[in-house]
Amino acid sequence: MKKTFSYAIKGIGIVLFIWILTKIDIGELKRSLTSVSLVHLLLTLILFPVIYLIKSLRWHILSSSAGAKTTLDQSIRIYMIGMFLGIATPGKLGEAMKIPALISRGLTLKSATGITILDRLMDIAILGLLGIWAIGSLISVKLAGLVLVSVILLGLIAFVLRKLTLKLLPQIDTNSWARAIALTIINWAVYFLQLWILATGFGLSINPQIFVAIMTLVGIISILPIAPAGLGTRDAALLLFFGSLGISAEKTIAFSFTIFALTIIASSIGAYFWIKYPIKKINAQEPLQN
Repeated sequence: MKKTFSYAIKGIGIVLFIWILTKIDIGELKRSLTSVSLVHLLLTLILFPVIYLIKSLRWHILSSSAGAKTTLDQSIRIYMIGMFLGIATPGKLGEAMKIPALISRGLTLKSATGITILDRLMDIAILGLLGIWAIGSLISVKLAGLVLVSVILLGLIAFVLRKLTLKLLPQIDTNSWARAIALTIINWAVYFLQLWILATGFGLSINPQIFVAIMTLVGIISILPIAPAGLGTRDAALLLFFGSLGISAEKTIAFSFTIFALTIIASSIGAYFWIKYPIKKINAQEPLQN
């Protein structure tokens, strides 16, 4: 029942995408899709493995610092499988898969869960900070101020309850924290560069600062678990922002759908590892082998 509900929730984005297609010129959409520069398309695709490697390295640093006995190769495989399952399945199965993988490598359930949550929170934290700036740039400085005040209040609450907060988080040394934060920043820099390259390939002429602000808010909206890989939700958000810049709906959807398609293609790396190393091999009895 719960699984059916999860699939139904993710179907919202698909329905939204289909509805959008009924409102635009399909012929013009096809022309926009075929107008993209193949060089830019290839460069965009090449940057996916770079992003995945950065994220895998961060996860390896965090899990190793917490005491997990794992090699970088194993961490890359586990992370890639989790990434693939996160795209291919409803809910957060991909994230949940990492927990038994860490337990089989020496971590307690609490530490394994904490690492998995922390890894995700680091991305959300950077995206959230950028989101406040993006709101101020695109929507309202006052609204951005209200969001910032809310974040500060939450931070103060977390500080007051720091003993409880620290108990929920695994022990990570200062050097590992610094490296993980640096990798998170690099990851987002590569991500925005990747999107900028693709946008340039479609001939989109947008101020870089405005573009990053738009893609930040679109990224936040795409996190909502109501669509596979942001399908539908990303399209709707981009139509709103790009439309205000005079960019046609067809070119906007072509750009957005290409992001979705390339994400699915790139996730085949994770699919390969998932097929070669089934989930049963991540437990203590059958650890991943080189």
